[in-house]
Parts: sequence; structure tokens; C-alpha cells
Amino acid sequence: MFFECGHRCKANCHSGPCPNEELCQKKVKVMCKCKRIKKEFHCEIVRKKLAIVECDEVCEKKKEEERILKEAINKQQKLEEELKNRKELEKYQKMFEGKKKNRNRKFYEEEEEISLIKKYRFVFLSVTLLVISFLIYYFLS
Repeated sequence: MFFECGHRCKANCHSGPCPNEELCQKKVKVMCKCKRIKKEFHCEIVRKKLAIVECDEVCEKKKEEERILKEAINKQQKLEEELKNRKELEKYQKMFEGKKKNRNRKFYEEEEEISLIKKYRFVFLSVTLLVISFLIYYFLS
């Protein structure tokens, strides 16, 4: 037979309800709220709700770290969601705007044709001076 707490009765076989359910001495593991600390208590103490395991400083630090981690994950998810929404909005707007004409067309200025003399004037001037100086030298000598 079993007690109401779920443990097996140690009394020899008997019929009917178990005698002295309050004397169940089985040990039960009780954990703190964050389930980090485990302590064993007798079943009798647990049934009377006297077995309480409180979280310590390490548990509190662990809870704070988990909270900060969850906030960081939530923040990252929000940023990713905003980016996704922005991309979808741009895609949607492009779909309805149609093709854009290139309004910023590049206008090429036509270059003026520069005459051969203007382009190579320094070369012509140099050659001309050289020829004149050669001729002067030739005729004067």
C-alpha cells in the first residue's frame, strides 16, 4: 500500500488504509526556486510545508545574468525584425513605383576641336626659332 504522499508503506502487509501516515520517514529532495540548490528533507516535514530552500547570492547573480542575457537577445531580435521590416517595405515600395528613369543623366560637354596649331604651338614656336637661328647663323657666316 501507499501513503497519500506517494511513498510505499513499510508496515507489513495489511488491508485498508495505512496506519500512521504522518510517520513517513522517506527523504524528499526540495529545490530552491531557480532549481540550483537541492536539499533533502523527511517527507513529514515537506507535507507540513516546513521545508523551504531559499536562493542564495549565487542564485541571484545567475538570475540577473539570465535577465541581462534575455534582454540582449530581445534587443537583437528587435533589431533584426526592424531590419527585415525595412527591407520588406523597400521591396514593397519598389514594386509599386515602377522603373525609375535616370534623372541624373550625365551630360557630356562637347569638347571644342582645337586646331593643330593651337595644340602644338610651343613645338611650332620652338622649331621655328631653331630654323630662324640656323638660317641667321648660315647667312652671317
